[in-house]
Amino acid sequence: MLLACNNTTTHTVNTNDSLTKDSVQVAGKDHTAHPLDSGAGVSTSVVDTAGRLFLNRAASAGMLAVALGELSAKNGSSASVKRFGEMMVKDQADAGSHLKTVADQLRVALPDSMLTQHAHYITELDKKRVRHLIKHT
Repeated sequence: MLLACNNTTTHTVNTNDSLTKDSVQVAGKDHTAHPLDSGAGVSTSVVDTAGRLFLNRAASAGMLAVALGELSAKNGSSASVKRFGEMMVKDQADAGSHLKTVADQLRVALPDSMLTQHAHYITELDKKRVRHLIKHT
């Protein structure tokens, strides 16, 4: 059950849903979403679990967008595709920087690397690229 912003409306959350779990997988490691805590009596994050998970997933999705932009810039079949990839890298890196600033203000730790659910896309693209190269060699 979630309550927010002094709203008396309650929402039931299905804890079996992968989007509401309290932890996420980063490169095979468990990274339970926790607020930063210096241990010096500093207050912890005011962001609830759902908010921390959202911030973690948003950061990871941004890392995926940067990686996809880098692949487009490097392997694009035309100049316009390469320029679009470069634009993706710049825009998503800027967005990630802003997200980091907000997360720091909210005292929420963000992942250092892509979550497994996002890294999967890069792995699949690499497999397809290798199969294509083998087929056309």
